[in-house]
Amino acid sequence: MKWEFFRLGDISVILMGNSPAGTEYNQDGIGLPLITGAGQFGKTTPEPTQFSKSGSRITKKGDIIICIRATIGDLNWADKDYYLGRGVAAIRVGSELDSKYLWYYIATLSNYFDRNATGSTFRQINKETLNEIQIPLPMKNGKPDLLEQQRIAGILDQADSIRRKRQQALQLTDDFLRATFLDLFGDPVTNPKGWETCSLTTYGSFKNGLNFGKGETGATIHCLGVGHFKAFSKIKDVTNLPKITLNTLPSNEYYLEDGDLLFVRSNGNKALVGRCVSVYPGNTPVTFSGFCIRYRINDSQFSPSYLAHLFRVSSFKSSLLQGGQGANIQNINQQTLSALKVPKPPIAMQEHFVSIVDQIETIKGKLLSNNTDDLFASLQQRAFKGEL
Repeated sequence: MKWEFFRLGDISVILMGNSPAGTEYNQDGIGLPLITGAGQFGKTTPEPTQFSKSGSRITKKGDIIICIRATIGDLNWADKDYYLGRGVAAIRVGSELDSKYLWYYIATLSNYFDRNATGSTFRQINKETLNEIQIPLPMKNGKPDLLEQQRIAGILDQADSIRRKRQQALQLTDDFLRATFLDLFGDPVTNPKGWETCSLTTYGSFKNGLNFGKGETGATIHCLGVGHFKAFSKIKDVTNLPKITLNTLPSNEYYLEDGDLLFVRSNGNKALVGRCVSVYPGNTPVTFSGFCIRYRINDSQFSPSYLAHLFRVSSFKSSLLQGGQGANIQNINQQTLSALKVPKPPIAMQEHFVSIVDQIETIKGKLLSNNTDDLFASLQQRAFKGEL
């Protein structure tokens, strides 16, 4: 089958959002809700939310909403008419283009958006960048083949459904552990079960991670960084961690030991700041990056796994981040962690919880061993090369 590239601006209508002027706000409240982010659907928007039903910034049901500022490339469907605010655009396909097909293709364009984004504090793309996207389309009788687009989109729909079910299963394991934690220990902030509380400095010590630069040579060592905090609360297999190159190996205080806890100190993704994992490197030398803080327990009254899950309870993490600093990148430090009042239930109860964690994380490991995200990304690449 023959394939050709088409400029997105030639086969669709692109509507750009902007901050509405005062004249576009309906004082009587009858109008359209303002949308300012692709992920905003289903969420409560601040009042006032009603804006003019006329103008060039009005979506129609079925339009693709794309975020063009900050989180560039985030996508959603317009489930009804919206007034497009700042930071979003709408794409309305023409008769020769299937909207689902376009959705899946745009989802592969992160590199394109990175190359063409402007700005430093908030990266953004403009209408011309959207117009110039080159869309590969299967052809039939000299025209884009809409049925073939729909067939490809259908295959990707099925694969995406499998991927999402796996993600839902992983989310359920996390939800189960959070619910089990709260059932056993209660909310750690309100402490309804009256556990003794203490500072982490009473039972251990902190250490900031290793700072290193590019271009160092000589010695290599495994290094645990922020990217390894996302899936598990416990890391046992450290052999797959990446290695860094240093001029000289770090001093012993920068090596991790079994049962050490690591906290994300600083990251552009605020959801990761304060995330905690326990680590068991065994005899493998492993260090940790400067974006992390290590906590080493020196008393048998605390289980590393208990503490790791304590910091995954939303109320406790919120109390931690109230002491965070910074605007675009939120930070915590040793003082922030030391100031927390940490509940200390009996160690036997902590160990009971740990046994449950081990069982659930075994299940989670099996789910993660089948990497449907990578498989789906590979399928997307093949789809738009005409290989499906």
